[in-house]
Amino acid sequence: MKNLIKLKGIVETVPTLSHKINEIEFYTFDLKVEDGKKTFILPVIDRNYLTNNQYKQGDFISIDGEIRTRDIKDEEDKKHLIVNVYAQKIDLIENIDEKVFLNKVNLSGNICNKRLRETKNGNTTCNSKLSVTRINGKRSDYIPLILWNNLAKEFDTFEIGTEKSVTGKLQSREYIKGDISHTIIEVNVIKINS
Repeated sequence: MKNLIKLKGIVETVPTLSHKINEIEFYTFDLKVEDGKKTFILPVIDRNYLTNNQYKQGDFISIDGEIRTRDIKDEEDKKHLIVNVYAQKIDLIENIDEKVFLNKVNLSGNICNKRLRETKNGNTTCNSKLSVTRINGKRSDYIPLILWNNLAKEFDTFEIGTEKSVTGKLQSREYIKGDISHTIIEVNVIKINS
């Protein structure tokens, strides 16, 4: 199983303490990554922020890491999937020639679910989750995917439980349901690997 993400972008928010596990502090911040006309704000978790305190809000950085997920319950006891970038390595980029936005994801895992549908404007989309086992083998992350048109139709032909490898980019998008604004973070698949 593979779970790799490589990002280059701008630190959008001040890193703040997110949580502690066994006295290890995890900090979170938002990273701004641009892709042509679109801008994505992606949440990042860094367990080494205090020892690698070389970056701050507004800095251009490079991140190598994994996509991590966890379920949380809201006030009404409904489950929500939280998606973060778990940074394993962060480098400050100071050379102007290297300040180029990057957003690349490579995943390999088992298909958990999928739903093929047609949008109002006639595009075909497939929403799915890929179960990717972590390196320690103790837990899996359920990473949301979105595929479009021919890729969506191809992905829909695979059976639930099939192991697949995909390449794409992590994106965030917002929608309003009722009076409540929601943010979805998912991998926009651009290639299904053989």
